[in-house]
Amino acid sequence: MNLTTLKWFSTAVLIAGAITTSLNMYPLNVLLNVAGGTLWTTAGVLMKDKPLITVNATLTLIYGLGAIYAIYI
Repeated sequence: MNLTTLKWFSTAVLIAGAITTSLNMYPLNVLLNVAGGTLWTTAGVLMKDKPLITVNATLTLIYGLGAIYAIYI
């Protein structure tokens, strides 16, 4: 997968995550947002774009911790 394809696919996954969040489709929304954030973090690493890595890695961590909290607490 080339970088442009990765970025567009990641964008589509995050948009799907936003749609499922607005429709309150839990846990699908969390899974899509974690997947999209992970993909965008990967794209950021490939581009060596520190702000992009920071925002997406942080959002992925927040969603992941929220999912763990919801499941176990």
